[in-house]
Amino acid sequence: MAIGFSDNWLFDVQQESNSDPRFLIHAFFAFCWYSLLVAQASLIASNRVSTHMSLGIAGMVAYAGFFLATSYIYVDLTLTGGPPGPLRILNIASFIFATVLITQAFVVRRKNS
Repeated sequence: MAIGFSDNWLFDVQQESNSDPRFLIHAFFAFCWYSLLVAQASLIASNRVSTHMSLGIAGMVAYAGFFLATSYIYVDLTLTGGPPGPLRILNIASFIFATVLITQAFVVRRKNS
């Protein structure tokens, strides 16, 4: 996932999406959020919970950016490209489910470490 999202904003791989700001912003926030998620998992594994929680705030900011950028893309594609196909519906459902889980984790972060 990190490699897939980094190609659009770290390297020019001659894709059409490399010149589209909405995809560049989406890729940047997705890369940042996923990198923070991996870092947080390694912090828990090494028993550095306080650093994990501090990094979690940065992760929430990155996810908020990812959420806004992704929502904009979905709405724009739906308005300009017509009704979503099965793959986009699956992506939207996964996006909504992930957002619910991440919100729930943020809400109970102090009670359920």
